[in-house]
Amino acid sequence: MLLALIAFYSIGVNGQDAKDTTLQISGSADVYYKYDFSESAFNSKPYSSDYALGTKENAIDFGLLNLKINKQFNKASITADLAFGSRANDQSINNAVFAYYIQNLYFSYQAKKELSISAGVMYRYETYEKLAAVDNFNYFMSNAYIEQRKVPARSVGIKAKYVFSDKLNLSVGLFNTIDMTAAQPNPADYIVNPNAQGLSDISVQLVLKPIKDLELSAAIWHEGQKNKGNHLNFQTRYTLASGLHLGLDINNYSGSDTATELANSYNNFTSEAIYIQKPFNSVFTLGARFEHMQREENASANLAAYVTPAASLGYLKENYNIITLTGVEKVGSLSFKQELKYDLTDKGNVYSPFIEKNPVTVGGQQTSVKTNSSVQFVLAAVYSF
Repeated sequence: MLLALIAFYSIGVNGQDAKDTTLQISGSADVYYKYDFSESAFNSKPYSSDYALGTKENAIDFGLLNLKINKQFNKASITADLAFGSRANDQSINNAVFAYYIQNLYFSYQAKKELSISAGVMYRYETYEKLAAVDNFNYFMSNAYIEQRKVPARSVGIKAKYVFSDKLNLSVGLFNTIDMTAAQPNPADYIVNPNAQGLSDISVQLVLKPIKDLELSAAIWHEGQKNKGNHLNFQTRYTLASGLHLGLDINNYSGSDTATELANSYNNFTSEAIYIQKPFNSVFTLGARFEHMQREENASANLAAYVTPAASLGYLKENYNIITLTGVEKVGSLSFKQELKYDLTDKGNVYSPFIEKNPVTVGGQQTSVKTNSSVQFVLAAVYSF
C-alpha cells in the first residue's frame, strides 16, 4: 500500500510529465498429444512425473492458455500473468486459491534508475524453467520444476531489484510463509507456533554476466515457519558462437519439519539438469535435457493409495534419471515440438513411478513392478501472440 501511495502521488504531482502507455497484452496457447508406451492408467497418479502435462493419457488436450497484461504510468506499472489449463491445475500448484489462474499479479515502482520495487504475487526467485510452454525449449517440465511447484515457488510479498551494471544485479524479497494458503489456513506449524504467519520467507538472487552470452545465477530462499527449510538454486546459460546453447540448473531443498512436509506433499531433494540445444537453420533446433534427482520418499504412508507400502518406515532416498530429446520447428509465432521422454529409476526405489501395462494389483493397489522405466512421446503446437 505504501508503494502504491508513493507511486500514485508521484504520478499526481508530475502529472504533466507522466507517460500513460498503451495497455500491452501478450500471451501464448498450446495443444498436445501424448502417448505413453506402457499404456498404463496408473501412470497418471500424482506420484508420476506425468503431472508435468496434466492427467490425460494417450489423448489430445490443451496445455495452457497464458495471458500477460501490463500497464505503465510513468515510473509505476502493474503486471498480471494469467494461466488456464492442465499445467496450472490444483494438482500442480499448491498455493492460494487464486493461484490456480494467476501466475503473477504485482505492482512495480522504479524508485531510481538502478532500483525497482515490486509487491504482489510473484516468484520468490527466477527459475530456469517457466510454467508456459512458450518460455521453455522442452515441452515436458523437469522433475525439479515439478517439485518446486509443490512448495510452491511463488507467493505474495515484496521484492527489490538493484542493477549495479549490465553485468550484475541483485534481487532481495520478503514473502508470506509457504503455509499461509487458502487450502491450509492452519497448518501443523500454526498449532504450536501462531507466529508462523506473515512475511517470513526471505529470498536472494544474484545474477552475473561476466562475458558476452554467459549468464550465471545463484539464489537462496529461506523459509520462515517454525522448522525452517532452505532452497538453493544455481543456473548457468551459455551460447557459443556456433549457436550451440548450454544450460545448467541445480536445485536443492532441505527441510526438517516432517509435519509440514506431509501436509504440503513435498520432499527433500537434490537435482541437476543439463540442457543442450543446437539450431541447424532458422527453422529447426534439436535439443536434449539430462536430469538426475535424488529425492526423499515417505516410505510409510505417503503413497499408500497407489502402491502397497514397504515394511520400512520413515524417509528413504531414491534416485531418478531422465533423458528428454526435443525437436522444434519455429515458423513465425507458431512452434511445433516433438519430444521423447525416457525415465529410468534406480531399481532399488521403493516406489517406482513407472508401472507396466498390466500390473499385478490387490484391492486396487499395485503389488509388483516389472519395469523401472517409462517412455513417453508428445507432439505439441505452441502459439505466441
